[in-house]
Amino acid sequence: MDLTKAVAAHMRWKMRLYQCIHGQAELPRVAEVARDDACELGQWLISKGMVYKDFESFSGAKGAHAAFHLCAAEVVSAVERGEKSAAEGMLQSGSAFALASEAVSLALTKLRAEVARAGKRSVGL
Repeated sequence: MDLTKAVAAHMRWKMRLYQCIHGQAELPRVAEVARDDACELGQWLISKGMVYKDFESFSGAKGAHAAFHLCAAEVVSAVERGEKSAAEGMLQSGSAFALASEAVSLALTKLRAEVARAGKRSVGL
């Protein structure tokens, strides 16, 4: 698991959602987007990443990741309702989506640092 690539994949969600808003990409189902256990990072967090479950920053990473997926699902839901302007606004800087995206990156950085301080062997960090 390359967490740097997983974070980058989550960053690409913004572009994909913009494409969905403008009819340039197929709109995914809200329920699929809302699932935080279906993407590569989510799979890692509930499997191999569990070796870090006792680290303080691990729960923050899981929570930030789950929040990100819920925010992305809200954008998809707005597009489904035909509220394209609202959906586009949900992707702007300072929005819940943008903050959730930043929180995932920050949380994983904190987890990496905590693991390094503990002198633990890195599993996908």
